[in-house]
Amino acid sequence: MDTTTQRTLSGGAIGSAGGAAIGALAGGSLVTGALIGGAAGAAVGYLTSDDDVRVGN
Repeated sequence: MDTTTQRTLSGGAIGSAGGAAIGALAGGSLVTGALIGGAAGAAVGYLTSDDDVRVGN
């Protein structure tokens, strides 16, 4: 698995969890929050490059 795929998948997973939590706290739908957060997280993971991730090198 290449690094772009790894970032996309991990971004989607983190975004889903965050979106579900925000949806629950805001009194909305967990599923809707997870879908929106997952899509946003996956997009950010896909659009970042190795140079963006390795800040200290």
